[in-house]
Amino acid sequence: MPPGIKKDAKEASKITQEEWRNLTMQVWPIYPADIKRSGGHPCPFPVSLPQRLIMMYSFGRCIEAGFEGDIVLDMFNGTGATCVAAEALGRNYIGIDLNPEYCRAALSRLELEEIDPKAIMLQGPCVRKATVSQGDGEVMATPNKKRKRDIDRLFPE
Repeated sequence: MPPGIKKDAKEASKITQEEWRNLTMQVWPIYPADIKRSGGHPCPFPVSLPQRLIMMYSFGRCIEAGFEGDIVLDMFNGTGATCVAAEALGRNYIGIDLNPEYCRAALSRLELEEIDPKAIMLQGPCVRKATVSQGDGEVMATPNKKRKRDIDRLFPE
């Protein structure tokens, strides 16, 4: 059984309630990093995707508590988005890929890219009133009051 993580080490990786609400949204409106795939990889994704998951499910290093940090393993590393995210969040990482070109691209990204470790917030969905036509006039359909209150609470303007 692995040793437990000290409370001080956990505290260093604590996320705010606002971050937690944003991280646990049912739908993450994240767009591909390279839609045209001009970088040469068939499956590019933005660093914010693994960054959000790493932030939720691992602990960063905390030297004061004597904790070296969790290890993030990406067995299909590609161009290194997961390693870049892990580095930004203070996690140890191992990236594996069979293609030497992708390995070089990942190393280059690690040397050049600087990512804000707290830049994980996504904008929530916008709720608009739907217009429904009925004969000569129009009827406005609005979300019920409880649903609107929940949406306003989760995504304040």
